[in-house]
Amino acid sequence: MNRTSLQQFTLNTIASLLAIYLPIHFFIILIYTGPVNPVSLTLKPYITPYIETFFQQNWHLFAPKPISVNFKMYVRAEYKNHKNGMIEQSAWFDVTSPLIDLNNKTILSPYNRLGRIGTGYVHQLLIGGKDDLSIKILNRKSETKGDLTLLNQEYKAHMDEAKKGLHRLASSYAKKVLKHYDITRVQYMTSIVDSIPYSKRNETSYRPEEKTTIFEWEKVVEDVVAFP
Repeated sequence: MNRTSLQQFTLNTIASLLAIYLPIHFFIILIYTGPVNPVSLTLKPYITPYIETFFQQNWHLFAPKPISVNFKMYVRAEYKNHKNGMIEQSAWFDVTSPLIDLNNKTILSPYNRLGRIGTGYVHQLLIGGKDDLSIKILNRKSETKGDLTLLNQEYKAHMDEAKKGLHRLASSYAKKVLKHYDITRVQYMTSIVDSIPYSKRNETSYRPEEKTTIFEWEKVVEDVVAFP
């Protein structure tokens, strides 16, 4: 076999192997990311090692300075007790954690989007939701004592948008957990928690500090449906 024939044989072999491998690979990815079903549960012990060994992502490649905190949202409500006619107050309900748990079970699900909406608004409210360019412009104008009117207006618009979104989300979640009651008002609380340091990952007693912010009571939004 001459050199040209060997090269052609090698290329044909590689193409044939890829033609066999790629459909199998994409089938595995589909099973791994798709809804939980009998097939995915049966194949999970074989699929998970393949995915986590060869395709685990290192976010430092895309985010050299990743966010090292977690955001959460809590909701409570005031409702009318039909037995005594009194207005009562519920306990705080954790909105974020159940969504994360549901999303971890089924990656391709509406809970992924719902969770992103909530944490996105919390991030926008607590961090400011500014992009790098806006921050650079703000810093430059502050240093030169420039006019910050437009930037301040934009900042206020971002905050108002986040508060409106969280108010609607709080109303929707309250209608789910208190579906048998007439809800009058809702209140939400946001929290920011430092991620557990790698050195503390095995310490079950370690609890990072949680900083919370409680917002004002507001009337329940009537035109939102109950959370799914």
